[in-house]
Amino acid sequence: SINAEYMGLQLLSVCHTVVVQDEDEGRPRADESKPNASKLQAESPDEAALVEAACFLGFKFTKRRAGGVIVVEREGHDHEFHIKYVLEFNSDRKRMSVVVQLPNRQIVLYTKGADSVMLQRLQPKNVHLSATQNHLDQFCEDGLRTLICAKRILLDAEFELWAGKYEAAKRMIGRERRISLDRLAAELEQNLELVGATGVEDKLQDGVPDCIAKLRTAGIRIWVLTGDKQETAINIGLACDLLTSDMDLIILNADSELKVQEQLDCGCQRASMLKSEENGQVGIVIDGKTLTLVLEDEGLKEMFYRLCSSAPAVVCCRMSPLQKADIVRLVRYYDAKSVTLAIGDGANDVSMIQAAHVGVGISGMEGVQASNASDYAIGQFYFLYRLLMVHGRWNYRRTALLICYSFYKNVLIYLTQFYLLWYNGWSGQSLYDKWVFSTWNIIFTALPIIIVGVFDRDLADPSNLSRFPALYQHGLYGMDLSRSIFLKWILKGILHGLGCFFLGVYASRGLPEIGLDACGNIYIYTACVIIVNLKLGLEQESWTVMHILGLSLSVALWFLFMYVYGLIFWLSPQMYGLLADVGGSASLSLMLLVAVPFCLLPDFLRKYVQYNAPPHRVQMYRRVRMQEHSGEIPEATVCQPLITSHRGEPGGASRESTSLSDSDRKTAWT
Repeated sequence: SINAEYMGLQLLSVCHTVVVQDEDEGRPRADESKPNASKLQAESPDEAALVEAACFLGFKFTKRRAGGVIVVEREGHDHEFHIKYVLEFNSDRKRMSVVVQLPNRQIVLYTKGADSVMLQRLQPKNVHLSATQNHLDQFCEDGLRTLICAKRILLDAEFELWAGKYEAAKRMIGRERRISLDRLAAELEQNLELVGATGVEDKLQDGVPDCIAKLRTAGIRIWVLTGDKQETAINIGLACDLLTSDMDLIILNADSELKVQEQLDCGCQRASMLKSEENGQVGIVIDGKTLTLVLEDEGLKEMFYRLCSSAPAVVCCRMSPLQKADIVRLVRYYDAKSVTLAIGDGANDVSMIQAAHVGVGISGMEGVQASNASDYAIGQFYFLYRLLMVHGRWNYRRTALLICYSFYKNVLIYLTQFYLLWYNGWSGQSLYDKWVFSTWNIIFTALPIIIVGVFDRDLADPSNLSRFPALYQHGLYGMDLSRSIFLKWILKGILHGLGCFFLGVYASRGLPEIGLDACGNIYIYTACVIIVNLKLGLEQESWTVMHILGLSLSVALWFLFMYVYGLIFWLSPQMYGLLADVGGSASLSLMLLVAVPFCLLPDFLRKYVQYNAPPHRVQMYRRVRMQEHSGEIPEATVCQPLITSHRGEPGGASRESTSLSDSDRKTAWT
């Protein structure tokens, strides 16, 4: 009716916490077709959208005066509404209310909130409830975020009695204050008269479906945790390609632990049957009420996680911020080797972001609370793909090489000291001068690994990583850093140190003019410096001017250091003139010519075999890009076949990783 429409628009123009920006700020209109679009400041874009809708339909919220007076312009006239109390929204209440005095001096309670809490607070008999419920269902099918609006006319005596209690509760302190305020608000928000329902489109950002599809291709499992209704959440999942039309949905809705257990048992059986079928996929959908029952029982939590771990997509709807964080903790508890990433754009996502290993906040219409609480902040959801696939993968490889190389070079230099103790009858004599030994990590091996750790790229063009998500699986399956890889580096350090020491000792034998000082500080140390720098050159993936200068400068600094250090007698008498005495020795040159190939030839052969027989995945993509640039193959035909040809399992495992044991596998969650 006209009266109901009038009341609904009036409710939307009054029941909010929106403020109007000062026009003197001189901010230009973002869009002149949207009334007040650039003037409104709201806690959420949904609230601003509802006020804009009321404005567009003739109820224009113009200003908020001191003393809680809201001015609404209608048909060219200003109407003042005196706000007595604002019962604010929170994740537990899932609604907000205002107690307002209308221009006719009548006191009314306006309320809007989620249907899960509003329907039980309506009057027993509402003639429009059935039609409104149909509208809500239609809104959810269209993917809209819904609210129910209601009101209650308050008698003066009733309001005065309630207001006295509320003022007393506001003077409390501590936890009791919050509990008392919520209890009094719930007492007032009863026996409400249905006014109507609203639906706001939560439009997906550009590139979200494509981003999610690529993340799944890379082997990342994606869970959507939302506060929307179940139907809305499912439609959003379909819109962003998380859920597909050929996916068998397992919907968990229960009101008791017994029913939850029955549904979980049935879901596990269905998931097992579909897993045995070709192209069989299952999606899990659960609401907040059912999830509350699951999280209260350890057995149900384990069953729920086991069911969700077998599904490529999980959608949790009607969730509170605390439940979002509980889901993240559940995954971390039952899959200790997993790496969780939580991404959100609003204040209700902060607890989830902080509970995950990595938190990513999207700064946008919902504010900056999520960005302030996160590890990384991005402007759009689609940027997550580049953050993970490009920068994440590059930095994973750099960090893996940095860790292994740092241990390798220190094992090599320290074990040469140990070999001397064994060779020299545990005399306690040092092989190196103290200043020479101290500058190992500071000068002669520092610059190259810093350059590699910051600038190294196996695929220099980021578009390669964007087109081939399967490359991200190197990190998921520990192809660059694992116990076995780390132990191989340690073993190389032991063997290379062994080769440097005994070749140096052998080269200096029979030469009376060459003592232990020359043997250690000249022969062995020089071989170690050259070998560790060339070893890093073999392991790094990109060769630029910066990389070449770093390696060359480190070796050149050692010879310059020996020359200058040997000229200053008071710094080290034992090093004085040592380079001039033995620097031109044929035995030193022969020792270096033998030691360097002796230690690094196996690594060179390993790299050659790794990149050519069979072709390494990265090397194969490099060849593809070279063929594209040369025009031998068209660019549009290489993306999907290369991805699918390396996926040996439905879960996205690559052919290189199928031999890994279950204990070595890792899973990334977002």
